[in-house]
Amino acid sequence: MFPTTESESEKYCSQTLRLVQCVQKYTDKCSRNEVSKNLSNVMMYTVRSHHKGMCGSKGKRGQMMTMSKCANAIRKKSAVCMEKMLVEFGQAIGLEESRFRVPYACW
Repeated sequence: MFPTTESESEKYCSQTLRLVQCVQKYTDKCSRNEVSKNLSNVMMYTVRSHHKGMCGSKGKRGQMMTMSKCANAIRKKSAVCMEKMLVEFGQAIGLEESRFRVPYACW
């Protein structure tokens, strides 16, 4: 859930930062091949960009809280979309021709 109050916002921003650091350490230490490492790095870049955009200043946090009620309302629907995308990314990794990997995942 996205934060709707200042205290929730502070907690959300600090938890997200810790999560990014943890996933980055895990990726660096445990990735077995370049494809999985690169996929993780792309996803974490997105999360870091989101974090910076939402948590970078009090003004940005205020904007985040304004849109949070709307985002929370559609969370279940968007989770279905994200799950489908992650499955398709996983299938794309197995494709022999690397030039098809990103387009396959984006259909």
